[in-house]
Parts: sequence; C-alpha cells; structure tokens
Amino acid sequence: MSTQEQSDAVSDNTETLNIHKAAMKRCEWKLKVAVINAVTESGGMVFGGAVRDYWIHDQNAAAFYENVGEIGKGIAVGGPGAAAAGAAGGAAAADPEDPVMRSVVCSLYNDAEFMSQNRGRCVMPYDIDAYIHETRLKDLLYALRLARFGVTLISDTDPHDYIPHTTLLPGQVRHQRYRVYGFPTSAAARIRNAINDQIPLGFRAVFEGVIGEFYKNLRETLPAFPSVALDLMVSHVPLPAGSMFASGLLSAAAGQPMPPFANLDMECNGLVLTRDGIGLSEHLKAHIVGARDNPMRQQREIQRILNETLEWKARLAQPEPAAYRVRKMVRKGYRVVGFKYAQEVGGSGDGAAGADRCLICHGDLAGAHYKLDCCDARYHARCLERAGSLGQNPLKESETCPMCRQHREGLRGDMGVLSAILSVIPVVTDSDSDAEAPPVPPVPQVAPVAQPVPPVPPPAARVAAAIVQSTAAAAAARVAALSHLAPLRVRAHSEVVIRYTPRNADEARAALRSLQNLGGSGGSGGSSGSGEEIVANGNLVAEVSQSRMSDVD
Repeated sequence: MSTQEQSDAVSDNTETLNIHKAAMKRCEWKLKVAVINAVTESGGMVFGGAVRDYWIHDQNAAAFYENVGEIGKGIAVGGPGAAAAGAAGGAAAADPEDPVMRSVVCSLYNDAEFMSQNRGRCVMPYDIDAYIHETRLKDLLYALRLARFGVTLISDTDPHDYIPHTTLLPGQVRHQRYRVYGFPTSAAARIRNAINDQIPLGFRAVFEGVIGEFYKNLRETLPAFPSVALDLMVSHVPLPAGSMFASGLLSAAAGQPMPPFANLDMECNGLVLTRDGIGLSEHLKAHIVGARDNPMRQQREIQRILNETLEWKARLAQPEPAAYRVRKMVRKGYRVVGFKYAQEVGGSGDGAAGADRCLICHGDLAGAHYKLDCCDARYHARCLERAGSLGQNPLKESETCPMCRQHREGLRGDMGVLSAILSVIPVVTDSDSDAEAPPVPPVPQVAPVAQPVPPVPPPAARVAAAIVQSTAAAAAARVAALSHLAPLRVRAHSEVVIRYTPRNADEARAALRSLQNLGGSGGSGGSSGSGEEIVANGNLVAEVSQSRMSDVD
C-alpha cells in the first residue's frame, strides 16, 4: 500500500470514528431527554443541574439550527452577502430533510468552534436528579421498560445519613440510584432471534455465519452505547386524603418535602421541571423576596434566571456556598455573580475617580476588576483575594472596606467565593509581574520565516464546503450501490454539479481547498471562463465561480 493510500485509509477511519462519536452523542442526548420526559409524565419532577443543562442545550440547539437554516437559504437562493449554490447544493440547503443537508448539519453540530455563540448545544447533564412519590414509582419504571430501556437498581439508601445540612427527616425519602441503558444487553439477543424468525428453518444454516458475525459485532458495540445515571429521590411521606392529591403529584401543599433537599448554592441550580414546565423550587421562592405568594413575580424571576443561564452567569443563592460547588460551576464555564458586597466591573474609563488604578498594588486596571458596594475603590481580583486572607487584619476577619473603613457584615463569604473562583482561573495582575523571575537566556537572532496562515472560513463557506463533501460522499455511495446493477448508467446517476459563488478571496480559497482535498488535483484542463472545474474520483464535478477570485493564487 502506497503512502497516499495509507493516508487516505487513516483519513477514512478518522472520519468514520468522528461520525460514530457524533451518532453516539445524539443517542445519549435522546436517551436523557426520554428519561426526563418519563419522569415528568409519571408525575415526578427533575431538579438541579439537569434542568439547567436541558434548558441551555435546547435553546442553543434551536438557535444553531435556525442560524444554519438561514445560511442554507442564502446558499440556495444567493441572498445578500451569501454564497450561491445550484443543483444538489441548493436543493440540500433548501430542504432540511435532504440526507446531504442532514449530513452537513451533523458534521458541524458537534464542532463547538463553529458558531461558538451557540456552543451550549453541546452541553448535556452528566446525570439526572429526579423526585417522585412512591405511589408513582411503578409507573415510571414501567414507562422506561416500555421504551425498551434497560433499568438496573444500583443502590437504595436514606439521604438523611449523608447529605450535609439536609432538611429531610429520617425515613421521609429514599435515594434510589438507577442506571438506565439505551441499548440493554438482552436487546442483541432479541435482534438475533428476530432475524432468525424471518428465515425458514431449513435455510438457517446458510446464514448462520453471517448472523453470528453480526451478533458478535453487535455485542462489542454495547459497551460504547450510552447510559445515564438516574438519582431518584422517592418520597415515602403519605399523601393527604382527597381527590386533588390522588394523582400522586408532589407539592408542598401535600405536605411533601421538596427539592433540593439541602442548602442551595446557585439560583440556576434551584429550578424544577414538571409536566407543566420549568418553575422555581421552594428554596428559590423563599430566597427571592416577594416571590413565594406572587405568581407574576415568580414568572419574572424564572425568566431572569433562564436568561442569565444562557449568558453563562451563575448567581449565588446563599452568601457562603461550598467552595467545591463554586469551582464546579467555574469549570463548566459559568461566571459567578451575585456577591453580597463585591461587584465585578468592566475596564477603566467608567468615569469614577481613581478607577484606573488598583488600590492595593497601584497597577493599571486594564480589564475586569472588582469593587465593594460602599465606595469606588477598585481592586484586581487577585489583590482583593489576597487582602481577604493575608496580613495582620485580613478582610475575612475584619469585614471592613480597605478604603472607606465601613463595616460590611458577611464580607467573609464574598472573599471565600472569590478564592474559590481564582483557584480555578488564576488571574495575573500588574502586581504579579513585579515578582522576581529567573533570567531568560538570550535567543539568537534568526530571520523569521514567513509561514502561510490558512484563513478561517466564515460560516457560509464552511456550510458550502460541507455540502460539497457530503454530496461527494452521497455520490460515491450511489456509485457503489449502482455499479453492479447498471454499470452503463453509473455516471449519469452519480455526477453532481455544485455552483458556489464566494463573497471574497478567503472564501474562495477555502472552497477550492475543500474541493481539491476531495479530488486530489486542480482543474481538469479545459477551464471555461465561468469557472474552474474540480473532478473528485471521477464522480463529482464542481464549479467555483471566479467572478471574485482575481486575487487568488
């Protein structure tokens, strides 16, 4: 095998692996959504991070598909500022059900760098925290098994024994941890038996080897198939008599303990999801002033929290949450807000006196920094954190503003949260740059060699290039399917023409590079004045208009 053939084989294997991973991600998401729906339809509720991640994923996925659809329409109709594509490319972009367009969307969906403003589409809950009454537990397990999911009970414990600061009493709730499998082990045997049932008994020996190999490959795939942990809190508190509680729906009015069952750390983790939609937990209703008995206020607060979540903000729900909870949210990409006294503010030049210098190190405040609510003194994040824990009179102990000396009761909590944030994201300030560093050996002066920097194609060019690649794959599949049936008509069925008009030279280079990677060669020689032809494997003919390619090498 030649080097080129080996490279092509590696490339094909990598592409197959990426497609396989993307398919598994889709299966994982569908499994988790199915479990969440089963919980809510059975009268239970989902709470905690699963609600937050479900909301982020759903909203960002919808925005991604809308943005890609707009780009696809531009490619199809040649709208303002968009590329024009004809034949298969335009049809694929215009029809979201077209297999080529589906392939394009799937290939770009899991690339978080593509349309990074919608990167939340890749967020999925790690596990699912749910709550249900014991009278509805059987309905939930039946619904999961009816969907052909495998359900295994892992543990059954009393959460009162290990949840710190819990509001539960012993025996009120049982914590049952389940593992839900999207493709249980028994499914492989059922599929094999179903195939054998379709073959007459006398002919099964002919297919025995093929079916055996298929069954073996199926079982080898099972460990990679997604599963999800379902942390189910099951209430054993009896429901009051009466028709309004007969359905087993959980509510504080029914005297049921309500989640979350410990101190709430962030507001975005205090949402609950029921069959009626997203709502505030009882903890949040008590935390937000005036929200408990005011449904309109509750709706406004729900929308505020959801909007902040889409902006990757996590607002504190208590002054001193556990440090590991703060670090966890920061690692997920959230910006912790809602300090009691400390406020994160923007760069210098906001008009406040002395706002361009840190009070502690007197360094420049070039970016985001902090202030206390009592005065306009500004601090680097690292300087304020050090003042909170170092020195003879640290802020954690004195709880006094370093500038105006006003007492801020509870400032200790703000300093603890800030320390937790900076333990995950270190901040280098001007004061840090004064530290003595080891000498750096001189670097010999060498004339720099200019390296070509490949341009980053804009979204429209990437979608168009992906359509080209997906169409080539579809054409190759049709060739393979038709070659042994109608060899004389293969070319008529497999030739696809794509016309793509780039907006500028960068897009033109990106499109040409994509086409050349498919075909491994340049133009086919007889180039007409309207475009340059690129032939890929003898099956794909693509034309790239040169009306805006005068400066392309």
